[in-house]
Amino acid sequence: EEPVGDADAGYDPGAVDTGSVGEPEQAHNSEAQTEDGQPNSGPDEDTAPAGSSYPNKFLWAKKSFGDAVKADVASSGVIVLYADENYYDLNALMAFVQDGRNRIANASGIGGDRIQVVYGGYRGVPQVELWLVPDGASMPEFKIEDRSKPDESKN
Repeated sequence: EEPVGDADAGYDPGAVDTGSVGEPEQAHNSEAQTEDGQPNSGPDEDTAPAGSSYPNKFLWAKKSFGDAVKADVASSGVIVLYADENYYDLNALMAFVQDGRNRIANASGIGGDRIQVVYGGYRGVPQVELWLVPDGASMPEFKIEDRSKPDESKN
């Protein structure tokens, strides 16, 4: 299995969690976050409004992911959002991820309906996973964190 998307600057490849989906089918995963746990964002000047204090907020929204979805017409994309719904405004995070999905789709020339956005469950810091799912395969297995464990990333 290979992650879908380009490598991010400062990205820890040990944080990538690849896994299989369904029985024989395989899914590809790419996960991105900043060191403080916020979703990574892109270096493209056009991904942020002029004067934005977050010029790189869409770094995780890789055109290469959309290109992979476009190249395999029998597959679809899934973006899984993980976050602490008790701490973050989940509606705002979902809207943010859907905006990123739309940017991916537009950059790759595919319809946004080819990439689904879902909430995967609790993680101490917001993260996204990008999956390419073969036709007929089940959704990726969500890998939530145990809420009772202390957040080790803050040490």
